[in-house]
Amino acid sequence: MDPISSLFGKASSHEGSLSIITATAIIFAISSCYLLSKGSAHFSYRLYPSIPLIETDASTTSTSAAKARWVTSASEIISSGLKTRKPFQVLATVRPMIILPARYIDEIKNHANLDFAKAVESNFYGKYPGFDGLNSLNQNEVFQDAIRVKLTQGLNRLVTPLAQEAEVTVLETFSESTDWTPCTFGHHAAPMIARLSALAFLGPKFCRNQHWIDVSVNYTLDVFNAARVLNLWSPILRRVVVWFLPETRKLRAHLRKARGIIEPEMADRAEQRKQNAGLDTNNDALEWFRESSEVTKKPLDITLAQICLSVAAIHITSQLLINVMYDLAAYPKYIDRLREELSQVLLEDQGWKSTTPAKLKRMDSVIKESQRMNPSSMISMHRYVEKPTKLSDNTLLPKGAWVTIAATPAKDANIWTEPDTFDGLRFYNLRQQAGNESRYQLTTTSSEQIGFGVGRHACPGRFFASHELKFLLAQLIVKFDWKLSDSEQGRPKSLEIGTEMMPNRNVVLLRKSRQI
Repeated sequence: MDPISSLFGKASSHEGSLSIITATAIIFAISSCYLLSKGSAHFSYRLYPSIPLIETDASTTSTSAAKARWVTSASEIISSGLKTRKPFQVLATVRPMIILPARYIDEIKNHANLDFAKAVESNFYGKYPGFDGLNSLNQNEVFQDAIRVKLTQGLNRLVTPLAQEAEVTVLETFSESTDWTPCTFGHHAAPMIARLSALAFLGPKFCRNQHWIDVSVNYTLDVFNAARVLNLWSPILRRVVVWFLPETRKLRAHLRKARGIIEPEMADRAEQRKQNAGLDTNNDALEWFRESSEVTKKPLDITLAQICLSVAAIHITSQLLINVMYDLAAYPKYIDRLREELSQVLLEDQGWKSTTPAKLKRMDSVIKESQRMNPSSMISMHRYVEKPTKLSDNTLLPKGAWVTIAATPAKDANIWTEPDTFDGLRFYNLRQQAGNESRYQLTTTSSEQIGFGVGRHACPGRFFASHELKFLLAQLIVKFDWKLSDSEQGRPKSLEIGTEMMPNRNVVLLRKSRQI
């Protein structure tokens, strides 16, 4: 444990008030660090040799100015770098970052020297108190096994209960209305996704537990906001200010609440196993984590693993759900096409069956097109360079570097016809061509389709996410009509913060109950 952690204790412990002496000492330490960091304009930035630095504003000489510019102008900076057609580095808020053009995707996706988990840990504060809810990503054998094997293989048994829960969730979230009613849909997406995820991961007991839904949703939203705030501080100060910033203190409070829910449940299950000759009849994430940890002989903080699983399930999936609804509201002609397909498939299957989600090919296409048009980030495939690595064109990636890929394939005119136009049936039509049936599914990944990543680090939960989205969309478009409010001039634009591209959660849609 480092000195700061020793002083304040673990994140899960009670954070009592500091004595005046301790507080004074900390203020002195912060002040000293601040003065030291001001002594050099690039104190916190050790640039990578041999990789060109892209600076669109030659007058910017301080790291604070560079960070501010990156937050507001990342798209411009990346575009400038891509014009060189070579790897380049930028002064990002966390630290310098190397951005590779998309032609390197296949070369780096499975490269043994490039580590995804360490990139998450080093660039998303995985070892900082409060952010440790993301650190289970580093427990690859345990965490990845739980998702890739247990969850994905169990999808068939979950179809009926998830479809039923989606209907209940939508009806409880949106009241019946015979008139067009304003609705900030973006505020409801994460709780709905969280509820279905909790059913799959933890069962009926937890999916109706509002305390758990609140913790999983709030941690997911707050952890990324806290990272944005911490990014703006000098690296030399981050390990100190993480204890005081309201945004990071909030994370630790969420984790304490999560422990108050998960740990008693684990204790009850341990007692049940004692009374049942060591057998556990639960088939959920808590049991998957426990079993995998025992088999691999690797200890795992199950509360943190469950929080990490919730973040992975809620963050990108809820953003994609919001984007799809904005697209359907902006291009309503697709809603009737989806309803026709849904009616036909449900009649054919006589309700929701294990085969039903895969048959919703138009819906699959609309979701995939929305993901293509509205990526969650300008970059993808974060990697940490474990040792000096020379690429095929002799580009040298230095040890310890942060490497990413520019997410340009989504709008590449060499790949897609009219790439800037939303075509909800784009992928449906492509799948009608011989040999393309599987190539253009929502869950398919390739160097042309990197919305879920690519290679061995592609999102293992994408199959579950696809099911969740289809269950919820089915209920949303069957139960309600949707359209943009009069205040919206065309499809709502995403918000850009650094490289993040997020749907505006405050957009108002109009909804009206359908007479079925």
